Amino acid sequence: MTIDIQKTDTAIVFIDPQNDVLSEKGANWGAVGASVTENCTVENLERIFKAAKANGYEVFISPHYFYPTDTGWKTNGPLEAEEFRTRSFARSGPLNLTGFANSGADWLDRFKPYIEDGKTIIVSPHKVWGSQTNDLVLQLRKRGITKIILGGMLANMCVGPICATLSSRASRLQWSRTQPPDLGIRYGATATKRLSSITNFSRMRCCRPMKRSIACGRRHQAHPPSRHSKRRANCSRLNREPAALSSARKPGKVLQALF
Repeated sequence: MTIDIQKTDTAIVFIDPQNDVLSEKGANWGAVGASVTENCTVENLERIFKAAKANGYEVFISPHYFYPTDTGWKTNGPLEAEEFRTRSFARSGPLNLTGFANSGADWLDRFKPYIEDGKTIIVSPHKVWGSQTNDLVLQLRKRGITKIILGGMLANMCVGPICATLSSRASRLQWSRTQPPDLGIRYGATATKRLSSITNFSRMRCCRPMKRSIACGRRHQAHPPSRHSKRRANCSRLNREPAALSSARKPGKVLQALF
C-alpha cells in the first residue's frame, strides 16, 4: 500500500530518540547496542530527520521519561522494574531539568540540532509503552495530521503499541524500518523478530480505519469488508517474504518515495 503524502497532512513521528537506548553510554546499550549497530538505526533516523527538515515536514517526538514520583507504582512488569532499577530515562521531575543534559533521558547528541530547532513538536512522555498515556494523538489531530511516518525505539515495545494506537485513530502509517527488535534479540533471531514486527505493523496499517462522526459519536467503516480483506491479505503475504527486510538498512528508497 502506498501513501500519497503532502506537508499539509503528513508528519514524522519518532519514538525514544534518547541516550539510554541509542548511545554506547546508555543504560540499555548492553541489551540493544548490537541490534542498533547492526541495523544502522542511528544513521537511518538521522537521514529521515534531514530529509524531513529539508522538505518542510513536521516532526514529532514521543519521549520516554520516568520521574521520582513514578517509583510509587505498585504494579510493574519485569521490564518496568528493570527500568526503575537501572534508572532508565530517569529525570529529576517534570519541571526540573537538574542533571538532564547528557543523561540517559536526554536526546542523542547528533539528533539535537533537529529536535532543538524550535520547530520539532515534543509531546508529553509516554509512560510504559503506548501513546494512550500522552498527548501525541491530540497534537497530531490538532494539526490536521492523518498520515504518519513512524520510527524509533523499540520495535515491539514502544513503537508497536503506538503504531496500534495511531491505526485505531484512523491514521495512515508508513513505518520507516529504523527500529531494531526487542531487547536481547540477536543474530538468527534478529531477522525473524524484525520480520515479525514488520508483518504486525503492516497488518495494523492495513486495517480499515474507523472514523468517528463528531455530530453523533458513531463509528463507521471507511472501506467495505471485501476491500479490507484483500488489502490485508496482500500486505501480510508480501511482508512474510524475507525480501521485506532488504531495505531495513537502506531507507534511501523509502525517503525518495516519501519526500
